[in-house]
Amino acid sequence: MLLEYVEAHNFRLFKNISIDFTEGLHIFFGENASGKTSILESINYLCSCKSFLSATPRRILRKNSADFFVRGRFLIDHNRSQSMSISWRDQKIGLKLGYENIYKSSEYAAFQPILAIGPFSYRLIDESPDIRRKFIDWGVFHVKHGYSMISRDFNRALMQRNKLLQQGVESHLLNAWDTEFIKLAIKLDKYRADYIDLFREQLAKLCRILLPDDQLDIHYSCGWERDKSLDKILEKTYQKDIERRFTYFGPQRADLSIFLNGLNVKETASRGQKKIITFALYLAQMQLQNNQGKKKGILMIDDMPSELDKKHIGMVIELISTMDIQILMSCISPDLLNLQSDEVSRMFHVKQGELVKVV
Repeated sequence: MLLEYVEAHNFRLFKNISIDFTEGLHIFFGENASGKTSILESINYLCSCKSFLSATPRRILRKNSADFFVRGRFLIDHNRSQSMSISWRDQKIGLKLGYENIYKSSEYAAFQPILAIGPFSYRLIDESPDIRRKFIDWGVFHVKHGYSMISRDFNRALMQRNKLLQQGVESHLLNAWDTEFIKLAIKLDKYRADYIDLFREQLAKLCRILLPDDQLDIHYSCGWERDKSLDKILEKTYQKDIERRFTYFGPQRADLSIFLNGLNVKETASRGQKKIITFALYLAQMQLQNNQGKKKGILMIDDMPSELDKKHIGMVIELISTMDIQILMSCISPDLLNLQSDEVSRMFHVKQGELVKVV
């Protein structure tokens, strides 16, 4: 698919904005606080129902406005287009594919894969396992059919088991939910583990270019001791779970450890190394999605020149130019990217909420 057109109303500092897109690389440049990141954010919000900057829709809303919407049109094939839209009004999110209202965000977000890299992305290495689980789950969701349903059912079983633990029920009353929890936990873990095997291969290929003198590796931990059965673990930790009032072991505690030359990146890598590694992880995920998924994704990179040195900017540009996807990129000045004119499909100057097409 190809993103052809986007319009947004009352999104951040933009009252109304509309943009036409084509294939290849699109550059949005302008001074800090001009609105270029907000353009990328609006497209990410359109496709994923999520902002990479704010957890609440109200903070996205333009000042003194009551509602906002973002609408996009996608070319599916030579003769067919499909629209999608997201709106916020009266404290409620509205989702549409074409003229049909969509009530499940997972169904909506499956329509167009989109991945954003920016200053916000480095939390992947430094912050909580929850962020790394979301990273894994994004990849599995867009590559492995059926994962969304398994994930939904598992979360329901986990919630129910935790509810019973909070009530302090005896262990035999947990048996029915334990059986369901274990069955779904094993299925969920299998999806994730299979994806990680594919991801590790893709990461190794990409690191030959981005990190040719280093060895980058990842280790996936499933959330319990893999050589022990989960049912025995739950039985053994029942009393502690009652005291904690939640289920400790299971896929909800899965994590991804990242190693550079055998050392844990979180604990030993420099800030500069972490930035390059973060790009490697996200670009590998985008490439794997394009190779294994049913739809081509959209890649967005916010303010790359402030994150990478000139050498690695050149490497990233070279890599993404081979991906055969739409790429949306923001920067203060296009000169910092050292691009050739034939490498850019469209270029826009963003200035205090106004957008001017340059190329």
